[in-house]
Amino acid sequence: MPHETHKSVHLIRLRRARKPETLQSFKRDSLQPWIDFANLSPFERVGGNWRAVPQDATTFCNAFYREFADRPRSDPFYSLVRRLPDFRKREPKPTKELVNLFDTVLTVFERLHDMTWPSPEQEEKEPAWNEHYASVPFAINYSIEDIGDGRVSFEPELNLGEFMKTLAGTEILRVRRCPACGKFYYAVRANKGACDEHLARERVRRGRDPHLQKKYEASRRINKLVKQKKLSIRDAKAVVEKKSNGRQKI
Repeated sequence: MPHETHKSVHLIRLRRARKPETLQSFKRDSLQPWIDFANLSPFERVGGNWRAVPQDATTFCNAFYREFADRPRSDPFYSLVRRLPDFRKREPKPTKELVNLFDTVLTVFERLHDMTWPSPEQEEKEPAWNEHYASVPFAINYSIEDIGDGRVSFEPELNLGEFMKTLAGTEILRVRRCPACGKFYYAVRANKGACDEHLARERVRRGRDPHLQKKYEASRRINKLVKQKKLSIRDAKAVVEKKSNGRQKI
């Protein structure tokens, strides 16, 4: 009996230690269908940015059907698939509802990054009084109908409403674009630098980048000073920068 009690306490401690990551995993899982939806478009790099490659509605609809037709009833797109004309014949036809929903979701994900506040490094270069927030226009569609009492009633577009609820509370900086393919992904771990498909390749590339190597080495030294010398992060950073500048002058 004492052994079982000790085991249960140990499990509780493990759960508490993993709580932040577990919460992020839950957020990723709930947002993943919408990320998959936005990634139905192929992307191309234009300059330093990614751009969705235009597709005709039928091609896009077929891609949507292949991705979501066999998903369980709990998936947010389960009903939308079944509202497509001729979906039972496996010859789905695009609808305005589907195309409009995709345009909205893709636009939101594309512009999320522009809504973030600057990092401390950016704030040092810009006036503190600058406004660093932005908004993404988000139109909710409604159908107007008579529900049987001869009066006008409004029925909101359910998919957009579901997207709003799922997106609410999302940490903007965790929704990222893969540097290799441009697809969106959700970073459960803050240091995840690419989608699952290209994560290993991106790790190798980052490991060979001399600028990133210096940055990682500086972070390692800062953490070491904080732990061993009991310095604040700010003081430790100043010490590392001073030593680094001294080496450069020599």
